[in-house]
Amino acid sequence: GHRAMLPYWSILWQSLSGMPLWLSVWSSQSHEAIPLYCCVPRYIFGVTLVVCGYPLLSVAAMELGKRSVTGTGPPGPRGVLAYIGVGILVTAMLVVWAVLGDLLPEVIGIGLMRRFGVED
Repeated sequence: GHRAMLPYWSILWQSLSGMPLWLSVWSSQSHEAIPLYCCVPRYIFGVTLVVCGYPLLSVAAMELGKRSVTGTGPPGPRGVLAYIGVGILVTAMLVVWAVLGDLLPEVIGIGLMRRFGVED
């Protein structure tokens, strides 16, 4: 089978450095303005981003880097377009995940979605 370049635990240790950022974000938000049921998805998002998202993005970047250096991917302009396409796809998935898991619950919690018929 295919063997990973780095074990998951070593990548996880590297990504855990992002947890203080999320703890700071969570502690600085106004708890009176946002109800708990809108904060919980943000907490879940932050933890899963640190434990799953950052390591998967690191692995994807390492794999694309390895393929581009060893030349095992498609050669020439086709390969460049393939790598750019994968990068755009991964970035788009991360942005959608961030909007649904972090931004949307906050916007609902502070009442900015009421004009669209969404009640908290």
